[in-house]
Amino acid sequence: MKLNAQQLRTASESEAAKATLKMRNPLYLILENVYDTYNIGGLFRLADGLNVTKMYLCGQMEKPPHTRIEKASIGTYKVVPWAYFPSVAEALDDIRKSCNTQHITCNISHDKNDTCYKLHATCTNLQVIAVEQDEHS
Repeated sequence: MKLNAQQLRTASESEAAKATLKMRNPLYLILENVYDTYNIGGLFRLADGLNVTKMYLCGQMEKPPHTRIEKASIGTYKVVPWAYFPSVAEALDDIRKSCNTQHITCNISHDKNDTCYKLHATCTNLQVIAVEQDEHS
């Protein structure tokens, strides 16, 4: 079921649950300590567009339902499967359990010129890609 922006804004939880039953890409989005609620909402829209399997909110950040997240996400927080964990390590454990894998490969890029485009994930060898920015990047 595909919902337009108006339908997403006004969809009930049961209508949104039906929309989440679609086949999803084997991608996982992990957010840690994202303080701007509008950015969180925008990342929910991105997760919906990429059709990610699950989005993880970690650390000290706001979680839905929050009025600014609801507004910025245009209701996509209702259709994107998400979970909150206090730490990224716990989120990775959840991914590991859900995929029945003991092995997770992480590619972390600190340099914006470092091309790290591996978006392949299987239940035997899951890859998590992260781009980290700090004051030197």
